[in-house]
Parts: sequence; C-alpha cells; structure tokens
Amino acid sequence: MKLLNLLSEEINRKGMVTFLIKDRNYSEEDANNEIDDILSWIDGFPKKITLYRIIRADSENNIDTEHPGNHYSMDKKSLIKNKDFSHGIGDKVFLLKVSVDKRYVDKAETLKNNIMYPNEKEVTLTKGGLGAKIVDILDITDES
Repeated sequence: MKLLNLLSEEINRKGMVTFLIKDRNYSEEDANNEIDDILSWIDGFPKKITLYRIIRADSENNIDTEHPGNHYSMDKKSLIKNKDFSHGIGDKVFLLKVSVDKRYVDKAETLKNNIMYPNEKEVTLTKGGLGAKIVDILDITDES
C-alpha cells in the first residue's frame, strides 16, 4: 500500500509540474520549487490548526455542523474581505471557525488546490471535514 501511495504522489507531482510549466510558464526547476514550498508549508502545520470557512445560509440553524465541509483557509481577514464572492444558498454570510488535527488535512488536495488557486491559501480536509470541531459561528453579513 505504501508503494502505491508513493507512486500516486509521484504521478500527481508530475502532473502539477506539467501544469505549472504549460499554464503558468514556470521553468521545471521553478515548478518543483513551488511544489516543495507548498509541501513544506503543509508539513509545517502545528498538530492542531485553526481554520475558517465562509458559509451562506438563511440562519445559523441551517448550517450543517455535522459535515462542515472540506475547503478552509487560515486567512480569516481575506475570507471576510472577499465574502461577497462566496457561493451558497441563503441571505446571510457566516464565518465558521474550526479546530482540527493536522492528520485530517488532505495533503494531496491541499497541494493541488494551492497550485490551481495560489491566492486562496486553501487547506482541504478529508471526509467532508468530519474531524473538524466547530469553535465559533459568526454572522458577518454586515461586516466589510
């Protein structure tokens, strides 16, 4: 199983290097350095991390706290600043704050999402965010 994981990681890396070279005009060296930098960032996460997520809903009661979602950020200020670009159903905008053990971070998806969307600094969790413990839910509809 470990060999399959290593092979899968190598295939994913090659695909990401190719994407950076073709779509972003990176040199092969720069592409590999970018991937290494992101992997070092992920590996440097503390055992417990605090993450944030924007959720649109009509009320706090409409938020699925059992399955809070996979896609998060460590950058609370940027999320609030860009909340108007968030998707979802509902008239209110909520900031979900969670605490999660580093082992629930999907390293491959986090790497891929940071290659595809470098400004988001996304942290992707496994299994719909089931390992995330909700710390706070704030209504930020009127915040700017």
